[in-house]
Order: sequence, then structure tokens, then C-alpha cells
Amino acid sequence: GTGIAPFRAFLQELQTRAARGAGHSGHTRLYFGCRHSRRDFLYQDELAAAKADGSLSELRVAFSRETERKVYVQHLMRDDGAQLWKLVHGEGGYVYICGGTSMGREVVGAIQAMAVEHGKMSDGAAADYIKVLTAEGRLVQELWS
Repeated sequence: GTGIAPFRAFLQELQTRAARGAGHSGHTRLYFGCRHSRRDFLYQDELAAAKADGSLSELRVAFSRETERKVYVQHLMRDDGAQLWKLVHGEGGYVYICGGTSMGREVVGAIQAMAVEHGKMSDGAAADYIKVLTAEGRLVQELWS
């Protein structure tokens, strides 16, 4: 629940801007993960409303304890690698990672894997790309253990 708080603030800002006629800034995608949809998907209605009003372009959810194979947000990101690569690299998108430190490491690994697969970078160049994204403020991590 607390990992999503910063993103909720982004959505609320976008909704406020839209209400003032400022328009929408572009594609907004959220990868949200928790163990159980019925117990842990705390802001389901709020996120559905944001998707309905266009503040949230895409919502991808991973419920790790509801399938035989545990599925986490980094798995969904890898599945969407070509789309994400276009958004992050091609369109200069931003990535905000909020949650536990191990999840954060896995998500950064997924982004690095996208750079290798879709950006045709070497492992070393992909690691450097992560550093560039971070230095430019386009990869921000708010993580805790």
C-alpha cells in the first residue's frame, strides 16, 4: 500500500490539472504488485477511476500469490519490454520505482534487460544507460527495506 502513495499523488496532480483545463502530459502507466487482489489491492477503485478519466493510461497488476507461478511487476515489465523501451528511450519517459529494495533491484534489472534486448546494447552499455537515466532524473527510486 505505501509503495503506491507517490504515484497516487502524481495521478491526483494530473486530475487537478485536467480539471483546470491544463490537459494531459502524455502516457502514464502503473505497474502495481501485491500478494492478493482481494486483501492488498487497496486503491483498486481509485485506480480504476483514474484509468476511466484518462489520468492513467495503462494499469498492469501482478498478484503474486494468486497463480501457480509467482508473478511480480518486473515480469510484467519484461513482457511489455518493447512498449516500455519506446516510452522510456524513444519518448524520453520517466520511471519512478516505489516499494521494497529487492523489488527495486529487480525492476532496474528489467529496465537494463530492455536496454539489451530492445536497445541492442551490451550489458555494460545497458548498465551505463541506467546510470544516465538516474543522473538525468528520469529513473527515480524511493525504496525501503
